[in-house]
Amino acid sequence: MEIWMIIAISLGVAIFTLLTIFIIAIIIKKNKPKNAEVSYITSLLPGVNCGACGREYCAKFAKDIVENKGKAEECPLLSFENRAKIDGDFRGDAIANVKQVAVVKCKGGNKCPNVYEYTGAKSCESQNKLQSGSKSCPYACLGCGDCAKACPFSAISISERGVAYVNSELCTGCGNCVVTCPNKLISLVPYTQRALIACNNEDDTPGECFNCKVGCIKCNHCIEICPTGAISMENGVPVINEEKCIHCYKCVRVCPNHCITRI
Repeated sequence: MEIWMIIAISLGVAIFTLLTIFIIAIIIKKNKPKNAEVSYITSLLPGVNCGACGREYCAKFAKDIVENKGKAEECPLLSFENRAKIDGDFRGDAIANVKQVAVVKCKGGNKCPNVYEYTGAKSCESQNKLQSGSKSCPYACLGCGDCAKACPFSAISISERGVAYVNSELCTGCGNCVVTCPNKLISLVPYTQRALIACNNEDDTPGECFNCKVGCIKCNHCIEICPTGAISMENGVPVINEEKCIHCYKCVRVCPNHCITRI
């Protein structure tokens, strides 16, 4: 009986020792990459501790980025290249866990001419029934504010240019605006997304932009210049794959009509 008790105690001690070692190993493994990431991001930051990002020093800002409490673009001195490195190397699989926010895929407004004067009810849905609205582009934002009225969080407003604008800080991703827009211009994207093709012109005719000064003309420059192949043409409209995008913003700079914008 004593032998079995000794064996049982020995096994218990051995199991306890192994579990302790296992837990310590997990803790070490979990902490080391985090510390390494903070050091890596700190090395990419300007290192001047200017406080423009709202933190006392760059290392604190780097720690906030690792803990998903900050975004690289909050630093006004950070270069495009280093910002792309931080976003591309750090984000990893965290993209799937961030909240979704609404974006408006149109910059038209007063940059897109009217084909007739609409004097009916101030409603996008009502105007859309009259030849897809008064805009020369049948895919344009009509600016009547149906989406703003549908938003329970006052996250959407109509800008001075006559285009719906979403405040991503107030947006909760409820999707009310998405189903309200008659021209299907609003969609949900990850909060971390930093580039948007703000045009929904599905006409696949090269160069066709319905006289809109900020519309996509299907030149394919954005697709050709993207270093990671993150942009593709779908239903006549360029689409950015956020999982492949490294936020280098080359597409933003090359777009002739500036319909690709940073958000």
